[in-house]
Amino acid sequence: MKTYSLFILKPGFVDKFDELKAILAQNEIKIEKFKEGVLPLDKIEVHYEEHKGKSFYDGLVRYMTQGDVKGIYKFDPNTITMLVSSLKDESEEDFITRTRALVKEVIRPKFALKREGFKALSDEDFEELTKTANVLHASDSPVSAEREIKNLL
Repeated sequence: MKTYSLFILKPGFVDKFDELKAILAQNEIKIEKFKEGVLPLDKIEVHYEEHKGKSFYDGLVRYMTQGDVKGIYKFDPNTITMLVSSLKDESEEDFITRTRALVKEVIRPKFALKREGFKALSDEDFEELTKTANVLHASDSPVSAEREIKNLL
């Protein structure tokens, strides 16, 4: 049985797609199909509604709608989306846990913004920027993945 997760390669990082594919392949995660494009504002507002009212919400919404993304989704391979599946026989929960760890421990650090590139920003403003301008969104649970996928499809 295949298990799936939602990833979104964020604006500003789509040129890193080949490097991301290599990391996923090394970790036995197969990309079956993908789509790129600009996400609609109304979909992004719903996607991040749990963060509404937080200091980084408005910046995150602006960032996510400013340019092309590459989306990796669950469900029907005939949709206009990107599919990522595990080659291992593992539960959906284990797959999500493994992919989240990969994102937090490998992918985000590898592509993290460097402080020296943003000297004009205060430390506080740079920290706010890094909350939104990171390389990849990844669902944090099978339930979140399903909700996010239904919203973005």
